[in-house]
Amino acid sequence: MFKRSEKKIKAVFKMQFQATQVGVQRMQGGPGSRYNEESEAPVDESCDQNSDAETKDSYGSGKRNPRSPESDDLSEETSLHDEQNGSLEDAESRDGVEEASNGTGRSTNQMKMLERKAELSELEVQSLRKQIMRETRRGQQLSEQIVCLKEERDAIKEECERLKSSSTCKNAETVSSHIHKETETVRSSLENIKQELQREKQLNKKLKLQLQKTEDSNSEFVLAMRDLSKKLEQKNTEISRLSSKIKALHSGSETPAASPRTNESNEESKATEDLASKNGNADEAEKMKQKIENLYAEIEVHKKEKAEIRMDVERLTLDYESLEMEYKDIYSKLEQNEKEKMDMQHNYTESLAAVKQLKVESLQKELEKQAQVFEEDLEAVTRAKVEQEQRAIRAEEALRKTRRNNANAAERLQEEFKQISAEMSLKIEENEKLAQKAVSEANNLRQKMMF
Repeated sequence: MFKRSEKKIKAVFKMQFQATQVGVQRMQGGPGSRYNEESEAPVDESCDQNSDAETKDSYGSGKRNPRSPESDDLSEETSLHDEQNGSLEDAESRDGVEEASNGTGRSTNQMKMLERKAELSELEVQSLRKQIMRETRRGQQLSEQIVCLKEERDAIKEECERLKSSSTCKNAETVSSHIHKETETVRSSLENIKQELQREKQLNKKLKLQLQKTEDSNSEFVLAMRDLSKKLEQKNTEISRLSSKIKALHSGSETPAASPRTNESNEESKATEDLASKNGNADEAEKMKQKIENLYAEIEVHKKEKAEIRMDVERLTLDYESLEMEYKDIYSKLEQNEKEKMDMQHNYTESLAAVKQLKVESLQKELEKQAQVFEEDLEAVTRAKVEQEQRAIRAEEALRKTRRNNANAAERLQEEFKQISAEMSLKIEENEKLAQKAVSEANNLRQKMMF
């Protein structure tokens, strides 16, 4: 009985010691942890099988060895004594074994919890490392994309500058060619107008010369008419004088003749002369009247021509003034068109430059926004990377702490197991001594009973 209990206790202590070693190896990351875990159950089973076999052998040996009735009485007494002692020792050993098994169960549970925590921390560390690798790759990709976008921005800026220069040159060429064509057309129209004005001026000069000539001829004609009118007045005065004389003569012939004949003859001669002169003067007067009438007709014709010439001159002056007004209007319109074209060209160049500048600014803003977004993403990635690194560092520190705690707990458990094993060995020695004493007492009693 004592031997069997001792064997059981030794087997239990071996199992506990092996379990503590397995826990320590697991905490330290030893390679044989799984094997020891798997090998725990067979050890227990083998110990139980050995103990069962010993009990069977003992019962079998008790059955096979028949004894005498006296020895049976002695054996019954000794067996009762032994059973009492054994029951006490079994109770004590069971209490110790239960305490040891409870302590080992707690320690194994603690070891398992610590192992699980260590495995979880290792998995977290591995996941964090993988995530850090992914984030670093993503950061590298983002940095490469930022470099590519910067290169694209530089290329777009160069293209914008080139387009600006080319567009300004092309626009200047097109505007200059258009303006040159328009100026040529306007110049040709101005030259035509100038030629027409020169023609009109020449016609006006010719008409002025003709008017001058007609005025000169009219002045000469007027002078001649004045001379003729003076001569006619003189002739009329003479005719009136002669007619008065003739009347006087006729009146004198009717009065009585008081003068002598000589006077009569003289008077008759004078009268005849006067009549002759009168007849000649009448012919001349008729001729002069005819001439005067002809001159008056010519004067009327010249007046009509002069009026027509004046009308033509007035019409030509009006045409000249209208042409001058048209020329001034065309020249002012041309100047206004040139000013408008210059203003349009200036506004067009300014608007084109403004449009190009706005396009460049919009492209720069878009590139800046994209760069800002990428920088924010990169900063977020770097922050996440730093946080993950910090988490990894904290996890590694926690893992180290757990490993240290596990190692310390394992050492503490080993020390406790050593103390328990020492106490159990002391108890086993005491039990062995007590058992030896009991056996010696039983032997003495047997010998006494025999004797």
